[in-house]
Amino acid sequence: MNIRQIQTPNQELGRRGYQVAGTCIHISEGSLASVISEFTSSKTQKSTHFAFGRDGEKVQFAKVEDTAWGQGRVIRPTAALVLQRRDVNPNLFLISQENAGFCGDGLTDAQYLANAETIYDNHTALGLPINRQTVIGHNQINAGKSCPCNVDFERLISLALKEHIEVHPLSWR
Repeated sequence: MNIRQIQTPNQELGRRGYQVAGTCIHISEGSLASVISEFTSSKTQKSTHFAFGRDGEKVQFAKVEDTAWGQGRVIRPTAALVLQRRDVNPNLFLISQENAGFCGDGLTDAQYLANAETIYDNHTALGLPINRQTVIGHNQINAGKSCPCNVDFERLISLALKEHIEVHPLSWR
């Protein structure tokens, strides 16, 4: 998997002993350039592990074993992963995947594939299942959010489970 590495100042090294339990999908409401600008500025105090351009370009900001700051506040969560860990900041047990674009646009085919490959690689490496319980939307952490809007999770999970996706170990975990 070809991923551009860009270090973010907005992260915590390690996960305070917590294990990764799944992946959270986001949409940025902007371009990949705006995502890079936002997540590399220490003023924003925001980040993600991975971001995907509309053309499928992949950028990694934080290692999977480190904590990105992308989940925000927990408000009326619906995801079992979050409900089972009510007193734990979701940043500590979730991988964040941010997608350039706007809510009304949906993801491009290239973004679906980039997300699916990254989910497959990370979940396989960590021994996590790939299903609707381990791949969640930001709005399942904070019910007041519409993010990631109209992402087709069935399609995303189906792509991640396809046998034709090759394992490409992340060079920068």
